[in-house]
Amino acid sequence: MTNRTATTAAPRAIGYVRVSTAEQGASGLGLESQVAALHAYAASHGVELLEVVVEVASGKSTAGRPLLCSTLDRLDAGEADRLMVAKVDRLARNLLDLLTIAQRGERGGWSVVTLDLDLDTSTAAGRFTLQMMGSVAELERQMIGDRTRSALLAARERGVVLGRPRLVSAETYAAAYELRASGLSLAQVAAAMTEAGHPRANGSTSWTRSAVQHLLASPYGASRPESMVA
Repeated sequence: MTNRTATTAAPRAIGYVRVSTAEQGASGLGLESQVAALHAYAASHGVELLEVVVEVASGKSTAGRPLLCSTLDRLDAGEADRLMVAKVDRLARNLLDLLTIAQRGERGGWSVVTLDLDLDTSTAAGRFTLQMMGSVAELERQMIGDRTRSALLAARERGVVLGRPRLVSAETYAAAYELRASGLSLAQVAAAMTEAGHPRANGSTSWTRSAVQHLLASPYGASRPESMVA
């Protein structure tokens, strides 16, 4: 890894904060705490915080966050040595996404710092932690596959004919089923499904309590018209 921070000068960082909706962005909810945490960390660790980029966007994908994309390009161009975030879920929606960004940083000569995980990929310990997280991410992927298969089997045992066209994917149903089984309320499941970007039958990724309720009552939305799913 090319490490531009190994100099006598203070490492330079660009901070990145994100909130999920325009309402949160307008009110500032969640933004102030993230920005304050970045400034406090920079002051206590001798980091020159060049800028804090603020984005109001969904966390569904990196491609859907233009300010993050441009920030990564700036880091690749050598404008800064570190990308700093207060919370890892503001940067990446899962471990695989985080690994992808961190690997890009390794190629580009910059590192990732996440305050909530106490992760700094400019250090040997941070890189080791990232490797361990990669193993966990692979395990998570396999477990999701296992849970999806279990949900499919449970549906078959209830007599659901799975070969018919479905209005939503098996993965979407499995995600809702797992969240509900974990003890979350229907409203909490709807919020989590919306944040994760799971598509509804009509293509929307905005979930409501009633949409989740109807989905779970009719696995995969099979033979249920969209008017009933929504």
